[in-house]
Amino acid sequence: MTQPEEIKSTQDGVEVAKVSAPRTANAAKKTSAANAKKASAAKTAGESEYSAEDFAQAAWKQFKLPPEAVATALQSAQKDRCTLAEATQIVAKFMKKEVKS
Repeated sequence: MTQPEEIKSTQDGVEVAKVSAPRTANAAKKTSAANAKKASAAKTAGESEYSAEDFAQAAWKQFKLPPEAVATALQSAQKDRCTLAEATQIVAKFMKKEVKS
């Protein structure tokens, strides 16, 4: 069997490698997981990620909410790190949830 041929192209400033080779079930799973990581990296390549602690410290200034609310929102979404856009969306959704007693 010959080595797979690697073709490199640039897509939105991110280098993507395409490899053509016979695929097995395990190889397909590994490839799709790698592609998901690349897509995630490409999506957030222009945005910085911050820790949940960073967002909690900047809660009053950024979200006009207490640090506990921001920390709880990110914790409920199981996010340790995310972009500002993601955090804003998560916090807004969390704050709109109905409080059950």
